[in-house]
Amino acid sequence: MKPLFDPNMLLTEHFTLGEMLRSETAEQNHINNTPLKSHITALQNLCVRCLEPTRCHFNLPIKVNSGFRSIDLNKALHGADASQHMKGEAADITIPRRSWPFCYTNKEQIARLLFEWMKDNIDYDQLILEHNGAAWWVHVSCRVNFRHNRHERLLISNGKTTRIE
Repeated sequence: MKPLFDPNMLLTEHFTLGEMLRSETAEQNHINNTPLKSHITALQNLCVRCLEPTRCHFNLPIKVNSGFRSIDLNKALHGADASQHMKGEAADITIPRRSWPFCYTNKEQIARLLFEWMKDNIDYDQLILEHNGAAWWVHVSCRVNFRHNRHERLLISNGKTTRIE
């Protein structure tokens, strides 16, 4: 049987469709996380406008912790009801530990490094510096109709949301 999509499909030079769909939660719980064509288009837009420029600037790999989420996967992860992950417009990212620049020693520093560069250099809808306990990451979203991006910056610290001006 032919797969519905090719996980090796390049969305940009450094990002594949498979890494934008990968989910341990979906695999462990047998949750279907198959995107529609419109989701793939949105994921490609996100990669082209946000992830690839960030990857190229730092010349370091970017790890996608969470990209596209089906409705069922989003529920299992307790995601927001209107999460842009379900549209293919959002990703949670970090730099893998083995690739951290020499002077960076913890996850918070890496997340802040990404956030600070991205806020001034990419076209995003939401850019969120997030952490829960010791885990830190950056949530970035970009609308397919990017002319309507809000350029909203937030900090979510252990579930508490603060706007960053």
